[in-house]
This record gives sequence, structure tokens and C-alpha cells, in this order.
Amino acid sequence: NGKVFAKFGDVTDTKPRKVMFQVRVLPGQAGKDIRNVAVVDSDNITTPSTPEEVVEVYPRETALESTKTAELFEKAAGNTDAAHPEIGDTLLYTIQTRNTASDSRVTNLKITDEIPTGLEYVPGTLKVNDVQVTDDQDGDKGHFANGKIFAGFGDVTDTEWHKVTFQVKVLPGQAGKDIINIAAVEGDNVGTPDRPRNEVEVYPRNPQIETDKSVANTVSKATYEVGDTITYTIRVRGVVNDTYLENLTITDTLPAGLEYVPGSLKVDGVTVTDPKDDDAGHSVTGDVYGSFGNVDDTEWHTLEFQAIILPGQGGLVIENTARVTGDNIDQPGEPTEKMVVEPEPPVESPTDPPVNPPVDPDPPVTPPVTPPAPVLESRKTSRDLSGGIIGVGDTLEYTISARNTVAGSYVLNLVIADILPEGLTYVAGSLRVDGVSVTDNVDGDKGQYVNGKVSGNFGRITDTEWHTITFKATVKATQAGKSIVNIGEVTGDNVTTPEKPSNVIEVTDSWNNDGNTTNPGGSGDSDGDSNEDPNGNSNEATDGDSNGNPDEDSNGDADGGSNTGAQTPDDHDDSTLGVSDSTPRDPAESGDQITNEPNGNKLPNTATNMYSFMLAGAIMLFAGLLLLRRKKV
Repeated sequence: NGKVFAKFGDVTDTKPRKVMFQVRVLPGQAGKDIRNVAVVDSDNITTPSTPEEVVEVYPRETALESTKTAELFEKAAGNTDAAHPEIGDTLLYTIQTRNTASDSRVTNLKITDEIPTGLEYVPGTLKVNDVQVTDDQDGDKGHFANGKIFAGFGDVTDTEWHKVTFQVKVLPGQAGKDIINIAAVEGDNVGTPDRPRNEVEVYPRNPQIETDKSVANTVSKATYEVGDTITYTIRVRGVVNDTYLENLTITDTLPAGLEYVPGSLKVDGVTVTDPKDDDAGHSVTGDVYGSFGNVDDTEWHTLEFQAIILPGQGGLVIENTARVTGDNIDQPGEPTEKMVVEPEPPVESPTDPPVNPPVDPDPPVTPPVTPPAPVLESRKTSRDLSGGIIGVGDTLEYTISARNTVAGSYVLNLVIADILPEGLTYVAGSLRVDGVSVTDNVDGDKGQYVNGKVSGNFGRITDTEWHTITFKATVKATQAGKSIVNIGEVTGDNVTTPEKPSNVIEVTDSWNNDGNTTNPGGSGDSDGDSNEDPNGNSNEATDGDSNGNPDEDSNGDADGGSNTGAQTPDDHDDSTLGVSDSTPRDPAESGDQITNEPNGNKLPNTATNMYSFMLAGAIMLFAGLLLLRRKKV
């Protein structure tokens, strides 16, 4: 049962006793330590003795060192870069390995290498330890099968280098790419295989491109006039055979004076939609895009679209520059096309046929017409979208407008900007430029919000119309009872002095305003009423009469009736004096204080009442005398 026994009977002396036997070390123990423990025991020994011995089995653990290299072996016809591999060149791979543990053995050492995509094995070039072997799997030490190189070295007990070499060709489509090749070095008693690797950079690294841009009238004429529809064609191609263009893109931002014709965009001759979707092109806010993906040919790729020449461009030169980019293109292409627009004919009323003047043999030279300098006008407003007084947390909408006031001039690269002051927080996504919503990011549209600054870009402006940006902001909690001054800036490349329109808002302190609801931005006192006296007494008539008595009608009574009962001197019926209630009275004549007088209390009607009594008495006296005279007659 796998145990060795030796019996010595009863021992009464001190002589040594021993047992000897032999064992064979089994396979799989190389590099391991075998520990053997014996047991010495007897019937009258309490604790047995356990002598042991550790055997170190050789060879000890292996330690592989491996390398892999690639060198340019042969240039293909037409390739001129002697220092770098190109398409069609032949490379020589060398993979070598050795065991660095001198007292160990590598059992069944082998090297394998799977040829990566982009390379092709050259038949008959395989060598193992510099000895030519066949590609077939036969009795020699190497072969090539199923895209793999194999080299076998048997058991290796030395520390010398063992190697395999072979040749490959660089296939088309690899220009500008990196080809990584990883081999495997293994042995039956090697725990973790070595994996030497090599990376080959295929040239040309940065592809070279050729671009051009052309424009043509959609009608058969060589000139361009205001209102014409024109066709732009932008082209690009790789100029080196097998050039690889990664994520090739053409972008064209239409300059001022042109308007894109919707639905006219074509990419490589195929019509695409204007929205940004899954097709190869789109048009957004004056920018035209075409995407061609990864391109590995040298054919021309085109972007085509139409535009209309806008009014105001007569006699001007319109320059349009596109941009051609790719992820592996270091120097983007910028093809440019200039177009001269014919002057617009002046509109004149019919006149008699002109008489040709005599020909001047030395006509004067007309100097070039220099357009006048632009003069900007700007304004800035705000409104509280929350309504009522402006308070903490309210949302405000700011509008900044600008225009050129000089006809015939232009503003180059008009920009309206606003750095938000302390106390306001921008509302994300609220920016609009000339009424069109734009994103907050710096992208292809005409506006952005970056680092606290709102900007709208209008390009070249040739009209005298108002151009605007609007955005929203909220009032911060720290601004209660404070004034917030917001100053914008309107600039242009040919404007000497920028415009700086400003706006001031007053933020109400809700703790000290006693709940008033009138916007403090308006005129008047703290509650919006301009009719209080300095003591806080209202001088307004609360029911709308001109006497200022809170509960009286226009005749002075408290119930608003027609005064049909007995009257007192203070409750006169004006009708008895021939004066209608609806007849308006001059406050200066009646003795009343003018409504909305800012200071003082309303004076009593004593003088007015006395005058009325005296007038009524005089009329009655005159009537009585007249009747008495008639009776006597």
C-alpha cells in the first residue's frame, strides 16, 4: 500500500538500526521539491520520531527570453522610400528565444506565429535555426499551414538562442496603418508562454490629398448676377496610390450674400436630405456637410450644392472657402473659389433718348468707389417673465438689437455679445439669434454661451435691418434690494468703436417692500401710487369723483343717490341751480384740489357752497321782484 516497513523487535542496546530502499522520480516533477517523512515507533514510546528529507528534482524551473523583429527586405517596383515599408514591400521577420536558467530543461520547445491581416506569407522562405525547411508538415522542424508559421526545437537544455525566420509582403489598403504581429513561444514544462510582439508602421503615414472647388451658373452664361442660382462643386482625392483617408469630410460655410437652396445637396452624385440623419450629408444654419467615411482609393469624391446670390452683392466679389478634413490628415485642404457679381443696373424713370456727348480724347480716370464706413445703432431691453416686481428667482428675458444705419456700407463679421454680470444665472438653451434657436456649444450654428459670455455671430451685414439676440437669465438669491447693471457689446471687424448698450434692473427686497405689487422700475413711490402726500395720506378719490371724498358721489352725498330728500348746505342738489351732475367742472373754478396733486390734503368746499347760496338767493330775489311788478301792472 505504498509503505515501506522494517521491524527490529525488542531493542536493549544503543546501536543504530537502519533501513534502505530505492525509488524512481516520476515524470512531471522537474523543478519541484519532493518531501519524504518517515515514522519511527514502538509499543512503549509515547511520541514517535518523524525524520524527513527534501529532494530537489532537476532540471529546475525554466526562464525564457524571447524577441521579435521585422526589417525591410526588398522594395516593390515603384516604391521610393528606402527607410520605410510601403505597399508591396517584402519584410523579413525574425523570432528567437532562449532559456536563461542554466540548470533547467525546456521540454518540446516550439515557436508559432499567426500572420496578421495586411501581410501575406512568401512561400518557401521559412528557416529554423538558419536551416531551410519546407512549408509542408513533414519530417523537418517547421511548416506553414492555415496562415500560421510553426517551428519545433525538441528538448532544449542549453541557453543558446534558437530562432525562426520567414518573409511576408505588405498588402494593399495598409498605407498609414500599424500592423501588429504577436508570436507564441511554448514548452511542455513552461507555465506561461512568451509572447514577443512587433509593430510595423506602413508608409505613407499622413496621406496626401488634392482638392479643388468650382462654381457654375445654372443657366448657360459665364457671368453672375443678383438673383442667379449657382452650383458649387467641391472635390477631393488621395494623390498617393493606396492612400487611406480616415473619416473623410467636406464642410462649406456659405459666406454672406449667398443663400442655400434647400434640397440641392449631393454627395458623390447621390442626393441627400438636409436634416442631420443617417445619410451622408446635411445642411444646418448655413453650413453644408458631406461625409465619405474611410476612403482607400485615389478616385475623386465630390460635394455639390446650389445657392442663390442675394440682393446687395452687385459689384462685389464673393469668396467661398471649403474645408476638407480627415482623422489622419495633418493638413486639411481649403479649396477656395472667388466669384465676381455683376453690378446691379440702376432703376431710372423713362427719359428722352440721350444725346451722345463729344468724345473726350483724354477721359478722366474714375477712382475706385470706397464704400462708406458703417455706423452702428444698438439697444438693450429686459422684461420679467415672472410678472410683477422683479424679485429673487425671477426669470428675465434680455434682448440686444443692433443695426447699421448707413445704407451702402456693410459691417464685417458683426457680433453681439453679453458677459452676464454677477447676480444673474444664464438659462441653458434659451439663446436665439435673429429669432432662431441655437445651441450653447461652439459648433456650426450662429451662437454660443461659453464661460459666462453669450454671443451671436451674424457674419457680413449689408442691410440696415435690426439684428437681435435674446436669452434668459434668473436673478440670484444674493441680489435682493440691489441694482443689476448689464452691459452688452456690439462689434465688427471694420467698426472702430464698439457699441455698448446697457440695461439696469432694480431687484426688490421682499422683506422691506411691505408686499407691494407695483414694479419698482416704474415711476412713483414705494407702492406705485404717485398721489400720496408726505404723511402717507392718499389724495385720490377712491370712487372716481372729483371731490376726493372716499365714499361720496359727484354731488357729495355718501350713498350715491339722486338727493331727492331734504338737503343740507353741504348736500346741495346741483340740478336746482341748472347745473347737471354730468357737467365737468374745472377744479380751479370749483375750489377743489386737482386730482393726483402730489402733496397736501384736499381743501373743504366752503367757498364753493357759499357762492352757490348767494347765487341762488339772487336769482330767487330777481324772480320775486319780476312777479310783483307784473301783479301791479
